[in-house]
Amino acid sequence: TYRDASDQCSLSRIWGGIHPPADDIPGRFMGEQIGLDAFALAELYFNADGGCTDEMACNYDPTALCDNGSCLQLDSCGNCGETADSGCTNVVACNFAPLATCDDGTCILPDGCTDVLACNYDDTAFCDDGTCEFTSCPGCTNPLACNYTPAATQDDGSCILGGCDDALACNYDAAVACNDGTCIYGPSNDVCANALPLVLGTNVIDNTGACIDEGFAVPGTGCNITTGWCNQNGVEADVFYTFTTPSIPAIISMETSFDGTVTQTDTQIAVFGECGGTLIAANDDGGEDQWMSRLEFACGELEVNTTYLLLIDGYQGVNGTANLELIMDSSTCPIPGCTIGTACNFNPAATVDDGSCLANDDCGNCGGTETSGCIDIGACNYDVAASCDNGSCEYLTCEGCTDDTSCNFDITASIDDGSCLQFDGCGNCGGSEIAGCINPGACNYVLEASCDDGSCNFTSCAGCTDINACNFDFIATLDDGSCLYTDECGVCGGNGTEGCMDINACNYDAIAECDDSSCEYATCFVCYGDFDGDLIVTISDLMIMLGDFGCVENCTADMDGNDAVGISDLGEFLIVFGAVCE
Repeated sequence: TYRDASDQCSLSRIWGGIHPPADDIPGRFMGEQIGLDAFALAELYFNADGGCTDEMACNYDPTALCDNGSCLQLDSCGNCGETADSGCTNVVACNFAPLATCDDGTCILPDGCTDVLACNYDDTAFCDDGTCEFTSCPGCTNPLACNYTPAATQDDGSCILGGCDDALACNYDAAVACNDGTCIYGPSNDVCANALPLVLGTNVIDNTGACIDEGFAVPGTGCNITTGWCNQNGVEADVFYTFTTPSIPAIISMETSFDGTVTQTDTQIAVFGECGGTLIAANDDGGEDQWMSRLEFACGELEVNTTYLLLIDGYQGVNGTANLELIMDSSTCPIPGCTIGTACNFNPAATVDDGSCLANDDCGNCGGTETSGCIDIGACNYDVAASCDNGSCEYLTCEGCTDDTSCNFDITASIDDGSCLQFDGCGNCGGSEIAGCINPGACNYVLEASCDDGSCNFTSCAGCTDINACNFDFIATLDDGSCLYTDECGVCGGNGTEGCMDINACNYDAIAECDDSSCEYATCFVCYGDFDGDLIVTISDLMIMLGDFGCVENCTADMDGNDAVGISDLGEFLIVFGAVCE
């Protein structure tokens, strides 16, 4: 047996030193049990019926040992293996689903007004219940108020009146909710950012209406000195001007005066580096007149070619006009600069070399560090590091076709020279031939085509090409053997013949399908109604008819040719009664 063979095999492995003897007997018992279990399991699979083994299926069969492909799933309505759809089935709901066959509990019922323009708009409502109304809206009805609501029909006391909300206005009020157009403004240079430029000589200064306090402050170091300011005097009515120093050192002075038609009576002035910048100098009463202000800067005390800010204030808020004399005198000042004639910044007016001499870089920039090269990004030798062009650009070594859809695309080219070509219809690069059907017998034959594109067809133009045929197709160019011809009876494609179709005629043609008016009655003349053959229609013939009355086949007295004798035949007979045949 197989068991005996297994035992012999195990012994041979022990004797051969392959298996340890201690494991031999336990291994045999284990193998015996495994063999029995495996056979029993296989027997179940071969003898049992299959079923659905998918635990997720609605028809899952826990007793099935193999899957037979019958597994089903629940539809959205919970039906096993069906295809019904679930949804809201309540017709009054906003999300009513007419195609749903079962309700899934998602219905959204009307719960308020959802129109944001309605007086009773409910921002918590999801489904409109038709209660929206637009007549009882409360709000501010004062057109002058900041929160005026044109749609409001009932004033609810919420109106908020405005004022001036412009920080640049004299009557600016940070507490107002909106601008009501009442803002009052001073001169444009009432704010530092709008400072006006001064000119050399006499300037008219005007601080009329100045009212904005930008927080400028001048520390007091005593009165009536060049750089002093009486610290008890604030900045109440200031306006701003600018002046620019010359390109060489100069003695610069500025002084207010009240000569002529001016209306100002007292001034204070201060020089700053810029708006909000460092105070450089200030003066209250330093001019020849007790109330005038004067500042003077020695040679080089102010930077050359620099713009400074001048604040002019009316003492204790005094408004009006005054004159300001601005003088810049370089005649007695030494002039520093570059005295080397080959330097790009050589200053022929300089009297003292200040070590500022510079040389031009490649691009001609005095003191610069830029390099030159080809700066045309479209050139073959474009230099990304160059700042200026040195005329070296060239466009030939990298020309070619740059269109990667072209048949002569040049991957090395960076400048398109207009040489790009496309395949023609026959696959020739740059050619002009066209592809099409080149079979002259085809419906879509193209005379101009140079190569066949496989499009030939022989059916779209097939038909009857015989002009004499009754189904002649004037569009057809290929005869498909379908031509038909009119028969003797005028039927297209028929095979009928014409002849005499009157059964009473001597030449009656039983196979004729149409009458050709050829019927004749002379060659086989029979006296109409003369049944007894005496060439006269009499009572004798009437008796024969009456005797044959009611006949339905091979009737002697059938006068109307319908294979029967009836009232119609009797009527015909009475018409010819008494006739004599010759």
